[in-house]
Amino acid sequence: MMLAVVPGSENGVDPFLIGTTEVTVREFGLFFDEMKYELRSRERYGRVDGNRWVTGTEFDFRNLGDLPVSQQFPACSICWVDAMAFCDWLSERENARYRLPTVAEWQAANAAGNSARWFFGDDDARLSEFAWYVRNAGKEFHDVASKKPNALGIFDTLGNEYEWCLGNADVTNEREFRPQIGGGFGDPADEIARRVRDPEVVQPARALHGAFRIIREF
Repeated sequence: MMLAVVPGSENGVDPFLIGTTEVTVREFGLFFDEMKYELRSRERYGRVDGNRWVTGTEFDFRNLGDLPVSQQFPACSICWVDAMAFCDWLSERENARYRLPTVAEWQAANAAGNSARWFFGDDDARLSEFAWYVRNAGKEFHDVASKKPNALGIFDTLGNEYEWCLGNADVTNEREFRPQIGGGFGDPADEIARRVRDPEVVQPARALHGAFRIIREF
């Protein structure tokens, strides 16, 4: 995994390292296969009839229905519990501390020091250069890092798929709702901007709109 350095910010966030992309199907698959992991996620989704997304237990990060899954897709239909299990596995494997970002850390990584509407400025017309969203995604996911990054070299914080954050509650309490941030491929620009500022909160075992990227602590 490639990591980018995010400097400290005025809202009290200390410097940290973050994945330049979401965890991919290939990367999550290494964990899944090595650990013989059983997904805890529910409400996993897949595409049927070419353009309709439905939920079902038959779907998972390698099976999105009739949408062919690229190894470089963000790993989707991942719940918060499964994302945390991946972080624990990677921490042990690499002898370092990996975890999900807090909302403030994710927002600092996305903004890359810019206080405008978007990390590239205020012009919505440029969003297609940096994000897969309702106007250009064609109702489906796309490979990570296939749009331009922000000033820190971080890709795909806007659109493509919502990302899990750590949340402020006790991380061992799986009943507490957890934040998902950044918007998805089916969202218009205004909704993506709103979800960068104000994440959704979702049950931790619910996998609808579930991708994630990791932080490595210094």
